[in-house]
This record gives sequence, structure tokens and C-alpha cells, in this order.
Amino acid sequence: MRTCDPDAYRLLGVPVQATDALIRERYLALSRTFHPDRAGGSAEATRAFQAISGAYRALSEPAGRQAVDRELAIREPSRFAEGSGAVRAAEALAEGLGRLGVKRQRLPAPSRGRDLRVVVTVPFARAALGGDQPVQATWRAVCGDCGGQGSHHPSAEPDCHVCGGAGTVRVGVRRLSHRCGFCGGRGQVLLRPCVGCAGSGDCEASREVLVPIPPRCRDGQLLRVRGQGEAGGGGTSGTGGATGARGGGEPGDLIVDVRVSADPLLQIEGDDVVCALPLTLGQLLRGDSVDVPSLDGVQRLRLPAGVGDGQELRIAGRGLPRPEGGRGDLRFRVQVDVPSLAGTTRDAALAAWQTLEAAVGPQGHRRARRFAEAVVARQGDGDA
Repeated sequence: MRTCDPDAYRLLGVPVQATDALIRERYLALSRTFHPDRAGGSAEATRAFQAISGAYRALSEPAGRQAVDRELAIREPSRFAEGSGAVRAAEALAEGLGRLGVKRQRLPAPSRGRDLRVVVTVPFARAALGGDQPVQATWRAVCGDCGGQGSHHPSAEPDCHVCGGAGTVRVGVRRLSHRCGFCGGRGQVLLRPCVGCAGSGDCEASREVLVPIPPRCRDGQLLRVRGQGEAGGGGTSGTGGATGARGGGEPGDLIVDVRVSADPLLQIEGDDVVCALPLTLGQLLRGDSVDVPSLDGVQRLRLPAGVGDGQELRIAGRGLPRPEGGRGDLRFRVQVDVPSLAGTTRDAALAAWQTLEAAVGPQGHRRARRFAEAVVARQGDGDA
């Protein structure tokens, strides 16, 4: 391969980012102008024609053009910046380096922020119906008072006398490098540490995040809130995520571990909410109205007269939200609250109770009567 003057581009009057077609076009135009036959065989025209031909041979061959680019990259790197604006200059430099076989080094990508995980107790009704749950997210952030330096005047702090400001010391037979235990690897002794972070450079920060709780949320379910974790690293402070952390990259997420608080009165069965409803005998006989719990607050329930123990009463559309739309029911299982008789009122209560039983008669106690009849029938079958 013939060595060529590194100004081969200038000899042909083309930029370093010129295409092969443009280089050939300029060579043909110049060769017609400086051909010795047209100039009467003059020595000056001959030298010019030879220089133009040599430049074209170097630039028309990939290996030759690579040699020219390598020479220019070493001697005149600014030549690759010729063009209109900084963007075109960067493109021209990239083309030249590409022809040299040099891979462009990419800047380190900003790192993604860490995910934050919190455990939150959600009320029973909110977990069933859904809604916004305030969550306190806590993370370690760069100290805003000292900017993470640990001191308001870091340049005035003296170097560590143990490591000499290096932050590391060599110990052992092999003289391995370890972090200095006296300055913690900082290289300086903080005589005036930052009050906000006590010289550590970071501090605990927190903020409240409203987490949307989906309907029918279960105990132990994990919810992810995008972009509400720590801010990413690798650049200036990011706008999203937890403020006060080093930013630049994509913020992390907030992961919420849901703990559903148990309700002392309500339980879930499928799409329905079930409640045990204790009632006195007087309430059952009279058919009173009673206040009952529900997912939507306290409701007023009208008892039908003569309702019996073990029966169920329903309020339609007050249960869990169904995926296909609508809601289940709120069901109440009636339980007779038998009074406990004790003390001086025992005799009077028993007398009143016996009077009531006499007035009602055996026909009034349907279940007891059916049970007694079944026992008698079983005894007759045994005698047979």
C-alpha cells in the first residue's frame, strides 16, 4: 500500500466525512484540470496531477483511507469536527473512528433506583371495597444540608493522618489494601461534621404516598406502585420517585405488602359478607329494628316478626364487588341470645319464663316439639 500525505482530503477538496462517490467526482474534475497533456507537459502540472492521483488512490482503498484517518486522528483531531454544528462534528468523528475500527465507548447508563418495600395494614372494609390507602415510604437520601459531603466545608477538613488522605491502608504480609478504619475511607477527618447527617452524607427521608387498593384485596397481596421508589443514580437529581436521592436514572417502585385487619363482626364467604346477629327473645317476638354493621357503615335492619334462631336475613347488594359488576349480599345469621340467670333475679326470671312457656304451649316451640317426636319415633322403631 502506498503511503499518502495525510492532507489527501484537502488535496481533493473534500471533507473527511465525504462519500466515495464525492471523492471520485472531485478526483475526475481535478484530473481533467491538471492533466499534463492539457497543460503542455509542464512540470508543475505533472507534480499536481501526481499528488491528486496519489490522494485518490489512498482514499479510494479502504485500507488507505483508514491509514489517512488514523494519521489525522492523531495529528489533527479537530479535522473531524469540520461541519455545521456540534452534532455534525460528532457524527463526523464517529465516522472517522468507525473507519479506523475503533468502537465508540458508550457512557455508563444511569442506574435504576432501588425498590422500596413497606408493610401496610389496611382496614377490612377498604380491602373489600377498594380505595386509597396512605402509606409512609422511608428511604436513605443524600443530605440536603451538606449535599452528601458530610461537612459544610469539605475542602477545609484535614487529611486523615492514618491513611494520608488516600482512604485506604495496606496491611498484612501481602500488603493488601483495605478501607481506612479511622476515617471510614473518606480520606479526611471531619472536625466540623454536618449537623443534619452527623457526617455520614445521607439521612433518613420519608413521604406519604396514596396507594390505590383494588377491590377484594387479600391479606399478603403485593401491590406495586410504579416510580415511587428511590430516584435513579448516574446523573443529576431526577424529578420522579423519592426526592432527595441521587437521580438521573429511572426511579424504583414502591412495593406494598398488604396486611388486612380482621373485622370482629364481619366475615367473607364467596361474594357475600356474613355476620352473626345475636337477638333477644323479645326482639324476635316483637320484630324490632336494629343497627347492624356493613362494609358501607352502620345499616338499619328491620326484623320480621317471628323470625327464628338460625334463620338468615339479607341486605342485597352490600357484599363484595363482583368482577363482572354488581355486588354480593350482606347476610345475617340469627342467634337467640339466651340470658344467664344469676343472683336475686333468678327466681323472678324463672317464674316469668314459666309463665311465658305456659302461655305459648308446646306448639310454640316448633323445633323442640319436632325433636321430641323424632325421639319417640326412634324409640318405637327400637321396640319393634
